[in-house]
Amino acid sequence: MDMTNENSGPYKTRNVYPNKRVPAQMNPEQIAQSIKNIAKGIHEGSYQMRKTVRILHQSGAFNELTQAVYYAAVAARDTAREIRDTARDLKEDGIVRGTASAIQQTTVAARVTVHTVRDMATDTVETSPKAIMTKLPEWP
Repeated sequence: MDMTNENSGPYKTRNVYPNKRVPAQMNPEQIAQSIKNIAKGIHEGSYQMRKTVRILHQSGAFNELTQAVYYAAVAARDTAREIRDTARDLKEDGIVRGTASAIQQTTVAARVTVHTVRDMATDTVETSPKAIMTKLPEWP
């Protein structure tokens, strides 16, 4: 019984990139030309990059961008310091603690008021007459 498989053994013959078209064998001249074309593309790309950087430098765009980032960083730093100092002052003056205490006292007072109004409404319903007057009394 022969148990050999075409893909078994140390040398498997399967296509690593099944969806990629593999060109026919290239000769050395074609390989050299392909490498030259790639090098030419790299050279042209680097030339365009140098030209773009030179234009940006001459126009002052780099200096303007650098200054804008600097001013934004300074503004962010100063704002953070102001917020820190204000928070520290509020804490030291006891304003935060006082505000929290006032909120707590207001909550307690609101609960007491709700209970009082609820009790008054319940008392009113219990003591209100069952019959409704249909005729107003005569005034003298």
